[in-house]
Amino acid sequence: MTENITLMKLLRLIIRHWRTLLMSTVVIVFIAILYLNITPHKYTITLDVIPVAGKNNPLADQFSGSSSILAGVTSSASTEADPFKLFLEAVYTHDIAARLAKRPEIMKLIFKDQWDQNAQQWREAKGMFTPIKNAIKWTLGMPTPDWTAPSGLDVQKYFIENVIVITDRKSPVAVVALDHKRPEIAKKVLQALYEEIDGHLREQASTRSRSYIEYLENRLSEVKVIDYRQAILNSIAQQESTLMRTSPNTAFSAAIFDGPIQTLKPTSPKALIIFILAFFVGYIIGIIIIIAREPRLKLTMQTMFK
Repeated sequence: MTENITLMKLLRLIIRHWRTLLMSTVVIVFIAILYLNITPHKYTITLDVIPVAGKNNPLADQFSGSSSILAGVTSSASTEADPFKLFLEAVYTHDIAARLAKRPEIMKLIFKDQWDQNAQQWREAKGMFTPIKNAIKWTLGMPTPDWTAPSGLDVQKYFIENVIVITDRKSPVAVVALDHKRPEIAKKVLQALYEEIDGHLREQASTRSRSYIEYLENRLSEVKVIDYRQAILNSIAQQESTLMRTSPNTAFSAAIFDGPIQTLKPTSPKALIIFILAFFVGYIIGIIIIIAREPRLKLTMQTMFK
């Protein structure tokens, strides 16, 4: 025999079995406490960067609408991307990850759990649940590739999963953030990331400017019109100015405004949110248990909310 249950009947049922509700809530809260004590506390480390003084496009300015004599160069110069935007996009690229992979001191920090300091070699990191994960993958027919030492692909994956770039249209400052249980490691990683991105973009700009200068000097020997010759000379001077800005002693694409700095207190796990969720989940589980122990009752949404 079944019986429809109203909201009032459900409340009386919960009150009658309050011990079950209390027990389920206590158990879930206890599990939450264990989680908070087992899970490493992480700090947020941030690096604030700002654009370096912008550059103009002299080739486009000098020849816009006047001649196609330098069409190839003017097109490239006028469509050049903003170095600062490129800096922010480069955080997740494989080229930067590959550059960092060539720095052993950084690789040992990022993949500290895979570096055997005593043996001075890489080894597979096996956690408590590794055998279970492998067994599940094998059961589901999922591929389990052989372990290899960390590479550029692993660095790229690490940055994609852990690094956040925060921008604001109202502010020129962009924030590159990384959560880590050891702030001193995260600071070194962010600093190295900044150095590699800025260095990579600097090298690209230097190569590009040298190519422009070579082309312009060749054209200068062919052009006879005085106005065009002066425009080419001005453009060469501007490209040489760009070469000066690619000096390794100065920032090229982005300048450090502040940091890397860490938060004063851990930012994860968030204890308050976890406790609230624990109470809510424990309460729901308790209600389910109470209803399950009353097989004669048939709970329907229609009657419960009448």
